[in-house]
Amino acid sequence: MLQLVYHESLGLRLAPIEMILLHLGVEYSNVGPQWAPNRVLGESTDGPCFAPPALHDGDFAVSQFPAIMQYVAGQHGMVPSDRKKAATALQLLLDICDISSEIFKEGKEKESKAKFLDGGRLASWMAHLEKAVAKHGTGKGLMGEDLIAADFVLVVLFQSLDFVFGAEASAAATPAGLSACRQFLMAQPFVGAHAATNPAPVLFESHKHA
Repeated sequence: MLQLVYHESLGLRLAPIEMILLHLGVEYSNVGPQWAPNRVLGESTDGPCFAPPALHDGDFAVSQFPAIMQYVAGQHGMVPSDRKKAATALQLLLDICDISSEIFKEGKEKESKAKFLDGGRLASWMAHLEKAVAKHGTGKGLMGEDLIAADFVLVVLFQSLDFVFGAEASAAATPAGLSACRQFLMAQPFVGAHAATNPAPVLFESHKHA
């Protein structure tokens, strides 16, 4: 059984890992980090892990959120076989991670939050993702009907936007094609299955929309 190491109070980096595992029907367990002598519960046969989140698969461990997502996706045939498409899939994963990091940074203060939302960086990011969706047809995942790791991270990005800015503002900031992609992804069984586990909020209370 896989073991996920992450903080119990925050779902931002844990939720997409759990979602992809639920989608695949892979059993896993959760454990909080230990801060000494090693914060991710031991070394890996292939190298050290510095900080959570981390995934343990037997005597192998990997940290860094995008690497975990890519590892799971690669194990289960969710990375495109064409190397150019695989590179694009990884790029989209990292793009969404960057957006999430900016939301985490800008979503604490009211003024920063408003600047980020109203014609700021968020609009540029959303336009970028809209172009990606348009290449494969709306109403599907980021690269079509076959889900990639980035799709699970996108679900949590949408949840983060609702949490930080409110559902109405989040919807208004989402272009039509990306909105159709959201509807497709939110209808997938793994979303409801994850919600049923009563996970931690995606971000801290200080980020929450008033």
